[in-house]
Amino acid sequence: MRNILKLYKDTRYFYRESSDNKSIFRIIFELIFWIWLNNRVIIEYFFIGLHQKGNRLQDFIARKEFNRIHNKLNPIYYRAVLEDKFVFDKYMEGSGSPVIPLLGRIENERIYFKNNLSGIKLDDIVNLTLHCFCKLNTGYGGLNVFKLDVEDKKIKINNKASTLADLKKIVSKGVYVVQNTIIQHPEMNKLNDKCVNTLRILTISDGETFIYLGGFLRIGIGDSVADNTTKGNLTCGWNESGKLSEKAFEFIPKRKFHTHHPNSKAVFKDFQIPFFKDAINLVEETHKQLPFFFIIAWDVAISDKGLAIIEANPVPDISFIQSYYGGLRQRIRGCAYSFAAIKHINL
Repeated sequence: MRNILKLYKDTRYFYRESSDNKSIFRIIFELIFWIWLNNRVIIEYFFIGLHQKGNRLQDFIARKEFNRIHNKLNPIYYRAVLEDKFVFDKYMEGSGSPVIPLLGRIENERIYFKNNLSGIKLDDIVNLTLHCFCKLNTGYGGLNVFKLDVEDKKIKINNKASTLADLKKIVSKGVYVVQNTIIQHPEMNKLNDKCVNTLRILTISDGETFIYLGGFLRIGIGDSVADNTTKGNLTCGWNESGKLSEKAFEFIPKRKFHTHHPNSKAVFKDFQIPFFKDAINLVEETHKQLPFFFIIAWDVAISDKGLAIIEANPVPDISFIQSYYGGLRQRIRGCAYSFAAIKHINL
C-alpha cells in the first residue's frame, strides 16, 4: 500500500510539473502498452517525459531493447576493462588521456601502493598522510565509496572523526582502490563546493567513429562527499554549448525539481560548464582507445588544473539521457546495426 501511494504521488508530481500533458485516456493507453511491451515500471514513463505532448513511444528506446543491444555489443568478456577500476587504471596509463590515478588498493587489511607492491599493514596507515577516495573495486552507482583523510595519526571518514576499527569494518567487504582527491575548478564550486560535481557523458560508436550521445551534470547537495544520484544528489541537463537546463532533478529520496541549488542557491539555468567542448572531445578521443565498446558512460571531473577522467562505465542508464534529450531510439539503433555489421556481430 505504501508503494502504491508513493507511485501515485510521484506520477502526480510529474504530471503537475508539465503544462502540456497528453490526455488522461491517452496516458493510460500508452502506459498499458509501455508496461506490456517493455516490462518497465510506470514511473519511468513519466520520468522520461512520455506523458507530454509531442513525445512518441516509438522514438524512445526502452531498457529491454537497449539491454538486448548492449549485451550483444558490449560483451561481458570486455566489461572488466571498465568495471574493474584497477584494470581500467592500468589500461589507461598508456593512453595519454588525463585520468585521476589510483594510489593503490586495500585488501586483506593491507594497503598496497604502486611503488610498494609488498604493502603495509592497514594498522600502519595512521603513520601516513593521505587525502583520498576509497572505492569498492567493482562497485558502481556511488555505492561503497568513501572519502578518507589521514593526518597526524587521526582518521576521518567522510569528514567525520573515525577510528581504525571503523576503517577496517568498511574495507572488510572486499578489495578497495585508493584514488587521489582533486581540487575542483572555482566555477564548479559556485554550484556546490562540498564535493566534486562530475560530468556524466555518453559516447557511442558506429564501428568507425566515436561520437558524443548526450550527458548531464551530477551535483552534490548537503554535506555529501560524492555526487551520485543513489546518494540523493541532483542531475541537470545541458545544451550543445554546455549551459545548464532550467531545472535539476532530485531522484532520491523523493522526486523533485530544483531551479536553484538547495544549499548554495546558485541558479542552474544558463550556468556555463567550463571546458565543456574540451570534455566532449576528451571522451570521444579516449573511446578510440577502447574500440571494442559500443557505448561508454564517462565520469569527468573539472579540476583547477583542467579535465580528468575519474572512471568509465560499460552499462549506462539510458533513462536519464532520454529524459533530457528526448527519444534516442533511432540514433542508438542506427549506430548499433552499423557497429554490428563492421564487427561481424549477429544483432
